[in-house]
Amino acid sequence: MELTIEQTLQRGIEAHQKGNLGEAEKLYRSILRAKPKHPQANHNLGLIAVSLNKNEDAIALLKNALDEDPRSEQFWLNYVNTLIKIERFTQAQEAISKVEKNGIASKEFATQWTQLKKVADGIYPSQFDISDLLNFFNAGKFESAEKQAISMTKKCPEHELAWKVLGAVMKRTGRLKESLIPNEKAVELAPDDSEAHTNLGITLQELGRLNVAAKSYERAIELKSKSAKPYNNLGVIKKQLGQIKEAEANYRQAIELQPTFAEAHNNLGIIYREKGQLEEAETSYRRAVELQPKYAEAHNNLGITLQEMGRLRDAETSLKQAISLKSNYTNAHLSLSRVLGELGDIDAAFISCNNAILSRDDLPEAHQYLGTLFKQIGDLTEAKSCFEKAILLKPDYAGAYDDLGVVLQELSLTEEAEECYRQYASLEPIHSPKMISKAGIFYRQKKYEKALELFDSYNTFYDRLHSLECLFSLGKNAEIYQRLEEKADVDAHNLGVAAFASFMQGTQKKAFQNKFCGNSLDYLYFSNISEHVRNTKSFVTKVIDDLHSVPKVWQPNAQSVRGGFQTSSNLFNFPKENVMVLKKIIYNEIDNYYEKFKEQDCTFVNDWPDQKKIKGWHVVLKEQGYNTMHIHQDGWLSGVIYLKVVPPLDKDEGAIKFSLGNPKFREIVAPEVIYNPNVGDIVLFPSSLYHETIPFSTNSERIIVSFDLMPG
Repeated sequence: MELTIEQTLQRGIEAHQKGNLGEAEKLYRSILRAKPKHPQANHNLGLIAVSLNKNEDAIALLKNALDEDPRSEQFWLNYVNTLIKIERFTQAQEAISKVEKNGIASKEFATQWTQLKKVADGIYPSQFDISDLLNFFNAGKFESAEKQAISMTKKCPEHELAWKVLGAVMKRTGRLKESLIPNEKAVELAPDDSEAHTNLGITLQELGRLNVAAKSYERAIELKSKSAKPYNNLGVIKKQLGQIKEAEANYRQAIELQPTFAEAHNNLGIIYREKGQLEEAETSYRRAVELQPKYAEAHNNLGITLQEMGRLRDAETSLKQAISLKSNYTNAHLSLSRVLGELGDIDAAFISCNNAILSRDDLPEAHQYLGTLFKQIGDLTEAKSCFEKAILLKPDYAGAYDDLGVVLQELSLTEEAEECYRQYASLEPIHSPKMISKAGIFYRQKKYEKALELFDSYNTFYDRLHSLECLFSLGKNAEIYQRLEEKADVDAHNLGVAAFASFMQGTQKKAFQNKFCGNSLDYLYFSNISEHVRNTKSFVTKVIDDLHSVPKVWQPNAQSVRGGFQTSSNLFNFPKENVMVLKKIIYNEIDNYYEKFKEQDCTFVNDWPDQKKIKGWHVVLKEQGYNTMHIHQDGWLSGVIYLKVVPPLDKDEGAIKFSLGNPKFREIVAPEVIYNPNVGDIVLFPSSLYHETIPFSTNSERIIVSFDLMPG
């Protein structure tokens, strides 16, 4: 059965829409053979000719369509567009005038006619120029896109699109600074274009101009409040500026607007991790990789978080996934190396660390960790070379100086080690190093005058304490009091100095007030888990069960535990149900503690931390186990919760002893308090108060959870 003209036209349009231009042209021409002046067939053939760059044929065909149907607005639009494409601007202007004069232009196409008029007048680029520009850019043909953009900015300097694309091309091709000018121009020409402000913000952000970039993102949000990208980008800047609350709020807003925004979920995870909320961080990272399975950075971040949670095998899996997606991912190789090192697979750790260095030889942290691995296997010479390379790459790398100093001391290179100590002290005046200074060696040799001179020259938190210890050993108490007074502001939060001031107050006859918290023994606080749960025994059993799976280390280095195990990382990083309940109990008791002592006028109370950020650890002491006399230098308020106790046997075995004494001067009698705990007891005290555990002879275990409220 032969098709009608209308049926043939419909089939031609269907083929045309599917991109089958040959079939469409064949059908249209069959119509023209039967009816040469058919307007729609001429028009559609004209459009095919335009797409094939047969511009003269296109003009003739489109003109035929208009001759037959001069009132068709769509025919006029395509006819004028084609005239503009072949730069017949005078004819285009004449055609537009005819449309306006004859009242053909409708409200429906008013915007298009306005734009075409501006194109014909040389103000706007043609749709064909715009299509070519975007096609070049989207296809990654940046050289062609740049040429097209430059040409368009010359022909139509007041149109923002070419400037936007030119800025994007320059940024993509590594010319960040050059991209700033076209991005600024785009914003100038289109001040109400949210995307233009966002693009400018990205450029300014990468140039390090964070405050100005933030303003660009804020303006983008004002213009288009439902767009998620500016919120996410603004969050990144707020985090870089240290405005963590604002950053978190922006990430949350981005996710609310676009729940499938993987990058925002990843960024929110980073915030959670830095706040110590590892369970929430894990959830965010997992959501990011669920939404974008090939998101290597999110897999890496998840791996690091799982490592901090003690889930080393899971961490290994995530980090290997990150590397499979991005084989030269330096940070993932290094993180994997650290995980493998913790797992005890030193050979594999070496391989991963070397892979990190192969992918990026200038990463100081990779060389530093490689040195740590060499030190573990006893190759001090190679370790020394690695630490030196790390310092060469990062001259202010305090940790590498510390590690190098330890190796140099083991190699008996005392003077070189001393230089490392001085470098470390200048870079890290607050945190204690692993290595021993020359002054420390003199002190051990009881050469107090020489030690004092060197400790004074270092002038760090710890060394100012050591200077006081030297003065005490020399019998120069008057100078001790003078220094405590003179350095009161500098050492207001120096808990080592605060503990020494308590020692002086508690053991010397001279009246002296410790400004940190007076008599620290007066700030002891006692409570019990029974104040918070109905069945203490059942709850404690559940907590102990949770703690069984938490990784622990036997007598960890630089800790007070002897004859027992201790967790190696923050206990509250492990999302155990009952441990999290215990954490809430601790928060409540911290509030109770502050309520009890808030009227006291001392640094300890007056400078109370604004946020409740706690760090916890779990200790299991075995028979004859104990904790040496110590303070918690990095804490503010410390506490211990007793989950299992041992019988005191009339000798205070397993008791905790608090003292105003000093471990270096134990021969001097000082005020003390000995407390024999019961199961469920909670004891809180200033972190500057020395305490220890009395060894026990019972063949049993003493199980506790300890914690510090960290300084603000």
